[in-house]
Amino acid sequence: MAKLDQQRERKIKYHNSMEEISALVKANTPIIWVVSHEENRFQDDFINTVAKEKTYSIWTWTSFQGLLNACTSDELPEYRASGEHDKTWLPPTALDAINSMKKSPKETKDIKRTIYLLKDFNSVMVDPVIRQLKDLYHRLVEQNKILIIVSPTLAYGPVSSLKSGV
Repeated sequence: MAKLDQQRERKIKYHNSMEEISALVKANTPIIWVVSHEENRFQDDFINTVAKEKTYSIWTWTSFQGLLNACTSDELPEYRASGEHDKTWLPPTALDAINSMKKSPKETKDIKRTIYLLKDFNSVMVDPVIRQLKDLYHRLVEQNKILIIVSPTLAYGPVSSLKSGV
């Protein structure tokens, strides 16, 4: 019984959720699910607290815009990704792009890891996207990449057929 009490006391206590997310990022947890209705507020808080050291490259994804570099603009752009990130608003294309993205020579020295904030990605998590995400898991660890799924619920799939849990 005393051993069980000691284990409970060793449990890490965080002052707030951003502190816990920071610990998960430092531990290189490849996929983190954040439940929040305020995705832009979360993004701002994340960039200003966890990523403030500028040692992370931050990208955002939405089903309209696709993959965009969050570090190159202070404002939320009103355009879709283009060029090499064209059509990344399609989930399989976005996950392929994340898997194949390489760091630039400057980033190789300065950037520890790349973090992708996927907004409402839960709503597009259907087969084969779920399988693709599972296949990508170990490569994320190897490549020092983290996916943070920001969602208003801990459920996935189209709204008409949401599945609870992960």
